[in-house]
Amino acid sequence: MLICSTGLAYCHEIVSKDSNPYLHRTWTTENGLPQNSVTSILQTQDGYLWLGTLGGLARFDGVEFTVFNTVNTVGIKSDRVRALHEDAAGDLWIGTEHGGLIRYHRGVFTNYSLHEGLPSTSVLSITGDRSGDLWIGTLAV
Repeated sequence: MLICSTGLAYCHEIVSKDSNPYLHRTWTTENGLPQNSVTSILQTQDGYLWLGTLGGLARFDGVEFTVFNTVNTVGIKSDRVRALHEDAAGDLWIGTEHGGLIRYHRGVFTNYSLHEGLPSTSVLSITGDRSGDLWIGTLAV
């Protein structure tokens, strides 16, 4: 899989010996991405491919994109997605620039910000450890 500045590119080997050995397809805003700069990518346990962009979050099912952003989704406070992480329980965690941390759990987006203890609303990285704790990297203020 390749990430390009003009969108998302996917390469897959073709079995046929007579044709080009690689199939190359590029997805951009023309195909449903909210913005062409992909900042993070994650495939979740349920098989969806999640893409963080500077214009919102996109879920790809292999055919089409579903976009989640500040216009159409309660709980998303910034369209500038910087980090994605799935925890052991299958919850998706989304780090945004100036919009805090978002948890996607059973179809609901919940925002966590300064009021919940984040030191900054700019979340640049998310990871988890073996005990199930989340580690959140933020931009210092």
